[in-house]
Amino acid sequence: MSSKCERKRRALVAEDDGCLRLLIEELLTRAGFGVTAVENGEKALEKLDKEDFDVLITDVQMPRMSGWELLNSLDVAKTPSKVIVMSGNPYLLQTSSGEKPVVMLHKPFNNNEFLDVVCN
Repeated sequence: MSSKCERKRRALVAEDDGCLRLLIEELLTRAGFGVTAVENGEKALEKLDKEDFDVLITDVQMPRMSGWELLNSLDVAKTPSKVIVMSGNPYLLQTSSGEKPVVMLHKPFNNNEFLDVVCN
């Protein structure tokens, strides 16, 4: 697997764990993404209202607004073309995202696996 994605894309990361947020930001930056990283769904929603992103990567359990609440609050027109929902609890990944198609990713993940999911 190449460490670079095919084209430059913009990613929004919503993850409350600061260390994991930094790791994801670094992986995506090295893969050629422009990255905006925030610590909760509420801040992610604010960013999505003002900016366009190709990929949204969100944790499920976060303070202030969960990943599912974030997805359910999104206007269809503002929803990035790829949405990745992450959780360390596989039961939380079984929750419905409504009509929005999402990719589920179980934490912890392998860095190459993560980039495969994001880039393909």
